[in-house]
Amino acid sequence: MYNDHSSPTLTNLTFSANSADHNGGGMYNTVYSSPNLTDCTFSGNSALGGNGGGMTNMYSSPRLTNITFSGNLASSLGGGMFNHDQSSPEVENCAFNGNSAESGGGMYNNSYSNPKLMNTSFTGNTAALGGALFNNTTTPQITNCTFFGNTADVTGGGMYNLAYPAPVVENSILWGDTPDEIYNSDSNPVVAHSDVQGGYIGDGNLDVNPSFVDPINSDFRLSAGSPVIDTGSNSAPNLPEVDFEGDPRILDGNGDGTIVVDMGVDEYNPES
Repeated sequence: MYNDHSSPTLTNLTFSANSADHNGGGMYNTVYSSPNLTDCTFSGNSALGGNGGGMTNMYSSPRLTNITFSGNLASSLGGGMFNHDQSSPEVENCAFNGNSAESGGGMYNNSYSNPKLMNTSFTGNTAALGGALFNNTTTPQITNCTFFGNTADVTGGGMYNLAYPAPVVENSILWGDTPDEIYNSDSNPVVAHSDVQGGYIGDGNLDVNPSFVDPINSDFRLSAGSPVIDTGSNSAPNLPEVDFEGDPRILDGNGDGTIVVDMGVDEYNPES
């Protein structure tokens, strides 16, 4: 699909095994096109000579809810999604699984594109730089997201940040990415109330196994007694009202009488 100055509403659709010679194997949004997508899947699409195997956004800011990007490929930037030239999509309750590119296997944000990512998971994505996410001169807001099992051949398994400005990461989990979780080059992201393997300086940050139920099979629910329950910030930007399963936030998951949001995509409910 190619959208130019247009913003369709798309629901319950699958974009599979499509290809583009340059950008946007599954969808290309350009020049103030901001479609509204709900319950869609982008799988096995490719940008054979360019960027955005699943989706490319240029001067466009779509709204995506419950979208899966799986197994998409870009020869250059952004296997799942490529955001360029002030493209700032809202991405909520989405999953980027097994996408690949030279840089930014899951997503590449470039040139003052500042997406909002909420309740979104990045798993099994691969790239030379920035296995899950590559941010270049952007300020994405990343809230209650989970990064696990992403791989970079060189560095930035979870996230590669290049140049100012820089991402704002809150209430998120970066765990089990190879060879590292966050790599910065001339960038100083704000990371707070997040669980980062290997540690990261910031208010309320942890370096503890989050105790997912079954991360190998992408089950990122929190086990009872997980150390990331009730350890987030209730004042995080763009704090979602529900978790990735649609369960309400914020709950008193550890039963101490104080209601505090959890880290990651799941809000632990002791009564479920």
